[in-house]
Amino acid sequence: MNVADHPRFVTTILSALKNIGLLCCLGAVLTLGACAALPRGPLVRGRQADDVRTAFRNQRQNCPAGIDAEVSLNIPALNLPDIDGYLLIYAPNYLRFDGLTPLGLTANILTTNGRRYDYIVVQSQLAYDGTITGQKYIPPALAGEAACWLLGRPPVSRQLTVEKAADGNYWLGSALEGRVRSKILFSPALGQVQRYVAIAPGYKTLDVHYNYQSRGVGRQNPCQLPVEVRMRLGGRQIFNLKIKNPLAVKKLRKGRFKIKIPNNYKRINLH
Repeated sequence: MNVADHPRFVTTILSALKNIGLLCCLGAVLTLGACAALPRGPLVRGRQADDVRTAFRNQRQNCPAGIDAEVSLNIPALNLPDIDGYLLIYAPNYLRFDGLTPLGLTANILTTNGRRYDYIVVQSQLAYDGTITGQKYIPPALAGEAACWLLGRPPVSRQLTVEKAADGNYWLGSALEGRVRSKILFSPALGQVQRYVAIAPGYKTLDVHYNYQSRGVGRQNPCQLPVEVRMRLGGRQIFNLKIKNPLAVKKLRKGRFKIKIPNNYKRINLH
């Protein structure tokens, strides 16, 4: 049986789409405990804080709006082999994942525009669709931002607090709509967003880690794109995404994120 046709794969992916708008594996997400807190460090002020903010904003401006890449997706809860495929993402909310069989044929396709999603399983001839915004499992201010998360450019507010992290880097703090608070671990020296943590009343803590291949930015390499993204929700590992050979994309046609569903596929709506 192909991984994409495994019953738990289908239900897990669809639960994730309904609940948090990302490829993750919790079918039912419980609420956040009152003890959740963001990382903290000594507050940085003045010129030093301004320099960190400037380096952070420059890093975001130098990075492309999207990438086209080979990927390998691991979902620990499924206890199944990694899913290889192609990932096309375009900030802030467009995403397409084409999962492949071991023979390199298309097994499943997932697309979203940040509001709705379509997911098809080729061998089973099933086509699922539904909405991913307005769910009670993730704050509206973060819903549909999958492309930003995977690019290492999570949403931030205009006003950023700066705190010194224990490893010598900096925590940049944001306050978004819906009482969402977040911290980004940023390295000005490397031009890298290394971690993103977000909390809100009544929700589980979202914790995303990024790994990079190169050691820093420079004239020949003005942007750092992650080669690995690890996501945790409420302390549980949700997925590990390895990104191979990413190609920077400056502009994409939105039609590439639409699936033409064959007439003989069974359609299932999951609002």
